[in-house]
Amino acid sequence: MKLVIDRSKWLRGEGAEDSYLFRPSDGKMCCLGFYGSACKLNTEQMAARGTPYNVSEPDKTWTASAHWLFNSAFSDASSTCFRLMEANDNEELPAEEREEDIIRLFAEHGVEVEFVG
Repeated sequence: MKLVIDRSKWLRGEGAEDSYLFRPSDGKMCCLGFYGSACKLNTEQMAARGTPYNVSEPDKTWTASAHWLFNSAFSDASSTCFRLMEANDNEELPAEEREEDIIRLFAEHGVEVEFVG
């Protein structure tokens, strides 16, 4: 799968408390929101949700190829998911390092990331 993240719509580096899969106030998405969209979730499903786990019925909502975002019991996010959220939301992380971390973490699960804009 190829994931395209549009920097003009990418919500990043604002800290975890202000990050959402999809933020309705300005239409921005974190990296996992872009991934959710690629997995056919709509903005209503992702609106004001802080993690993929916060989407209702995550085991049924996310595609089978996205189940690596959750622990085996679907009771919480996986360690890779937490690392993606940290890379996306960290206020101190330089832009280049943020993008490199996100590319590497998604690549571990067969997702090729391209940043545009």
